[in-house]
Amino acid sequence: MKVKILKEKKNKLEFLLTDASPAFANAIRRTIVSGLEAFAIDEVRFSENTSPIFNEYIAHRIGLIPLTYAKSAPDYEVNFSLSATGPTTVYSKDLKSSDSSIKVAIKDIPIIVLAKKQTLRLTAVARKGIPKKHAKFQSAFASYGALADITIGDNCDKCMKCVEICPKNLFNKNLQIKKIEECDLCGACMEICPKKALIVKPSGGSFIFKVESYNNLTAREQLLRATKLIRDNAKQLYEKIGKI
Repeated sequence: MKVKILKEKKNKLEFLLTDASPAFANAIRRTIVSGLEAFAIDEVRFSENTSPIFNEYIAHRIGLIPLTYAKSAPDYEVNFSLSATGPTTVYSKDLKSSDSSIKVAIKDIPIIVLAKKQTLRLTAVARKGIPKKHAKFQSAFASYGALADITIGDNCDKCMKCVEICPKNLFNKNLQIKKIEECDLCGACMEICPKKALIVKPSGGSFIFKVESYNNLTAREQLLRATKLIRDNAKQLYEKIGKI
């Protein structure tokens, strides 16, 4: 198995995974999407709400606000508080945390607009969980697709129709492929080719992966957390099978 980084920013990562099975690629995706631990507001207590929005609706909005992550005890809890009086727009940054390492990750998410003399006061508790339990604990997203394998036959007459129709602009004037990893296997070039000289198919064992992080962790850190979790789970399974 080999990994080649194609693009990387703080919260986004794109890489090429080769010599791997579809099952393994999907295991990485599923672990990132539904297995990574994260903090989320799990309980909200309202002391005053004179806005026209129900408590439950506001609590649901607050629960979906991404929080930063830091290693802590399994049952660790973080307290939040919010107090605002209109006229104003209440944003996620108005949620004050009792722990500076676990706080709101995105500060400008609007929660509610309060009119004049309308008041919202509440306290909340953030706990750890995984997305399998609830979507509010999802802190990263991952997707993958097969790397394309494009073959141009000897019967190609270089009509250049494939160059014109390709939505990704993959071919140059000499019908050479510039960036094969950008091909999404749409098949438009095959359909328009009058000689049927083009064959586009998924390459076996090679995948283009994209990972995006929603909190303070980088996309690379989220990927490493996922691979460590897969390794630890596989180790536990190995040990249990050995005892049978």
